[in-house]
This record gives sequence, structure tokens and C-alpha cells, in this order.
Amino acid sequence: MGRHGITPDQALTTRHLRWVQRTLDDTPPWDEAVQWLRQHQPPLPERLVLVHGDLWPANVLMRGRTICGFVDWTMGAVGDPGLDVGFAKVGLALLPEPFPPPPPIRTVVHHYGRRLAQQIHERCSRHVDGDTRIAYFEALRCTLQVAAVVADRRAGRQNGWEHGVPALVSHFNAITGLHVVANDAADPRRRPAR
Repeated sequence: MGRHGITPDQALTTRHLRWVQRTLDDTPPWDEAVQWLRQHQPPLPERLVLVHGDLWPANVLMRGRTICGFVDWTMGAVGDPGLDVGFAKVGLALLPEPFPPPPPIRTVVHHYGRRLAQQIHERCSRHVDGDTRIAYFEALRCTLQVAAVVADRRAGRQNGWEHGVPALVSHFNAITGLHVVANDAADPRRRPAR
């Protein structure tokens, strides 16, 4: 790793945690979330890979039933392969968030999203050192998305995940066993001023 100019700090999730902490520094319920993420951060695996960092269906190119490419590499980095598995699981398990369709369609999409997330977990878990590592990256993804919503609100913009904050918080709590609540800073009913 070092011979390629990559430091452990760059390959770990430390950069994500620093940004989350800076962004959510004045939102007390999230202090506990950041503390949990720091305490449970897995050590780097022996094998680092190129990670996409935003792996969800809209960034996957398909030809028939075969994956033929990925787009939107803005979050790409060298790091833990568990990151892409955990991040993808959150994106799929919470479908159709952040853009839910009407209730009958929402139920079907949510069912298949959860099913696909479970299949990805079953196929990939053994390749990325197991369930605990994947769960950590799911929790990190939830926290990053909430922080992105808060950052956009402060800048007067509306984030695409605005509507999905309750689902993100619920998923985070289910993984960590914490009871973080969406306070004013991360409350989906509080919209940015126009």
C-alpha cells in the first residue's frame, strides 16, 4: 500500500468519519453515532481494492442480465471491499427511498430491494470478511447520507435523500442497537429556506 503512495488513513474510513463529525458537530444525537462508528471501525483487510463508493442500481450498467460497467466514480478510492457491499445493501434495502412511488408500487419495490440486498449479502459476505464488516459499512452509509442532507440544508439546497432520513435513521439504529433520533438538523420535515 505504502509503495503506491496510499496511507492507511486514506484507505480507512477516517476521511468519511472526519467529514461526518464536522458536518454533524452541532447535532447532539449524532455524537453517539460518530462515536459508535469510530469504536467499531474495522481494521484494514490484507487485500485493498478499488471501491466505487456509491454503488447502487442507478450507477450500474447492464447488458441483459450481465453487469458490464459502473458510472459515477466521484466517490471512488482504494479501500476495503466491504464498503461497496455495505453501501450497496443500504441503497437496495431502503428502496424505493429516497424517491418513493405511490403505496402499491412502493411495497413491491421495497420487497424486491430487500431481497436483492440479502442476495448480495449472501454472495459477498465471505469475500469481504463477514457480516460485522458489512454491517459497519451499512451504518457508515446511513450516517454519511444524513450528514449530506444536513450539509445541503445548511447551504440552502434540498438533498435527494431528504425524504429518506427516517429510513436511514431506522436502518442505522437496527444495525448499531443505538436509539439515534432525527432531530431538527436531520428532520425531513424541516426544509431549507428558499
